[in-house]
Amino acid sequence: MKLYPSLEVAPKREPVVVALGFFDGLHIGHQRVIEEAKNIAREVSAKVCVITFYPHPRTVLMPSEHIYLLGNREEKIELLQNLKVDFGVLLTPTVSFLQMSPDSFLRLLDKNLELVGIVSGENFTFGREASGTVKNIKEYFKNRKIKISTIPLTSSAAINGDIISSTIIRKLLLQGQVKNANKLLGHAYSLRGKVVHGIRRGHDITGYPTVNLQTDSVQLIPKDGVYVTYVDLQNKRYLSVTNIGKNPTFENKECTIETFIMDFQGDLYEQDIRLTFIERLRGEIKFLSVGELIRQIQLDIEQANKYK
Repeated sequence: MKLYPSLEVAPKREPVVVALGFFDGLHIGHQRVIEEAKNIAREVSAKVCVITFYPHPRTVLMPSEHIYLLGNREEKIELLQNLKVDFGVLLTPTVSFLQMSPDSFLRLLDKNLELVGIVSGENFTFGREASGTVKNIKEYFKNRKIKISTIPLTSSAAINGDIISSTIIRKLLLQGQVKNANKLLGHAYSLRGKVVHGIRRGHDITGYPTVNLQTDSVQLIPKDGVYVTYVDLQNKRYLSVTNIGKNPTFENKECTIETFIMDFQGDLYEQDIRLTFIERLRGEIKFLSVGELIRQIQLDIEQANKYK
């Protein structure tokens, strides 16, 4: 997928159906938006373009407010590539861009792309103070032969009949409900980061050496606890067990992400890895002895081995 940094440099001489949205996590609702764009494009022999943003617009308008996302820039690009669209426009929002009126944004689209279709979720907003809605899109293009399609937020995959949204998925992850979050995502949640030096308790005390993952400040960290995970490195996937938290047995002060990688030996310091979450096994426990901790680690590994 060819990715462009602005609408001004995107292809202009071919019919295109655009999918609009921030697409945090590219959950199944987002995937339906893009699939609808593909369907329309096939009908009219057009290309498919995804127009999205990074970072989150709120971080530009309210820099003091920290926004946790379901993926960083690299994750968003990889997920888009997996959906096999023709090209994308990844806009870097600025204050002036975000202060555009809805009609000004639509004029920018119209000027730079040969539009034959526009698809978004039913709650998509744009323009100054998020004042633009699907209604504005339909009104602006009402005299043009441009297919306007909106995708509802509900789905049979929704939890308790709720809508599907990135906000709900974030809440599920913060509650440790990884399986439910993955169901709404349509893929397993993952973190990317660099392996850094830890205290080496796993290697020196328990006999189960772990790697410590350092993520950027954008990515949402799931609830403290022990998880079945996969580690992707060097084009290979390894089953693993991950602990998120402060290791109450040793009274750590800082939250860490420590992963025991099964069937792997080697030095991963300073390497970038991807950690994919499958299931939460339990919460953190303060053990009375190292022996109790080791026995629990062995039980955690036994449970994780069911995913081999």
